[in-house]
Formats: sequence, C-alpha cells, structure tokens
Amino acid sequence: MFWYATSGSGKPAGQSAADYIAVWQDMYNYFTNTKGLNNLLWVFAPTGDLSEWTPPYPGNTYVDIVAPTYYSDELSAWQDDALTYGKIIGMSEMGPGGDDKVDNMQYLTTMSKNPKFAYFVAWHDNWSISSNNNASTMMNDSRSITRDKVPSFSHSIAFPSE
Repeated sequence: MFWYATSGSGKPAGQSAADYIAVWQDMYNYFTNTKGLNNLLWVFAPTGDLSEWTPPYPGNTYVDIVAPTYYSDELSAWQDDALTYGKIIGMSEMGPGGDDKVDNMQYLTTMSKNPKFAYFVAWHDNWSISSNNNASTMMNDSRSITRDKVPSFSHSIAFPSE
C-alpha cells in the first residue's frame, strides 16, 4: 500500500485520480518553478502489471521518463504501453516473476533493442542481479554502463536558498 497511489486493489481509499494528478503537478511546480530546481528528472512509475495499466498520468509537461515497476521474466510486455506516452522509458523496479533464477542477459538484450529504453533498477534479495544468472556477463557487456564508467562530478552543486 502506498500513500502516493490512487484508490484501487490494495491501495488506500479516498485518493482519486484527480487528487493524484493535482499532487504530482503541485510538487512539480513547487520544485521547478518556486524553488528553481531545473535539474530534476520526473519519473512516472506506474505498476507494470498490464491488468492494472490505467494509471492517472500527470501530463507530458510534468513527466520526463515512464518507468514502471514490473516483476516478470519477460520485459517486453509493457514496453508498447510505456512508449505510448512518447517519453524515454526505463524500469524503476524490476526482478524475476517467480522463484526461478532468470538470465540477466535477457534484460540487457530486451533493453538494447529499444533506443528509448534508458535504464533499469533491479530490486534486492532474490530479485537482484547477483542472485540471478549471468550477472558478471551482463555487467561487463559493452552495452552496460555501470557506476565505474560514469565520470565523477567534482564541481560543487549550488542549491537555491530557502
């Protein structure tokens, strides 16, 4: 159960789609317009369960990336839905659908076929990359960009005053 979700199966009562959108847009306007934080990425992360793929969308102005949460051995099922928003897509939280180990390379292969697929975040424990097959192969693949390949940013960051 999440406070930021709309009413529905397993979700708190009384939170409408309109309320969800209003809160999202208010946070966006506060951080972006009031506080001047123009370096934020706004990730819309609906459930990846296709049977529940009716999330209230905050609007293209308020979203940079569509990255659902999805636990399945196959990542391609939700991509067509995510692409309908016309945004970069990712996977905000993912892992295998069952107790069986999956081949991590299938995630990388699926993502590399779609130029709009930017990233994924594997969940921990049994769903983690290291708990599944071919972890080293995937992490060392030339298509993977891992933390050690990202340049460090040595400049200081200035935050707006309160």
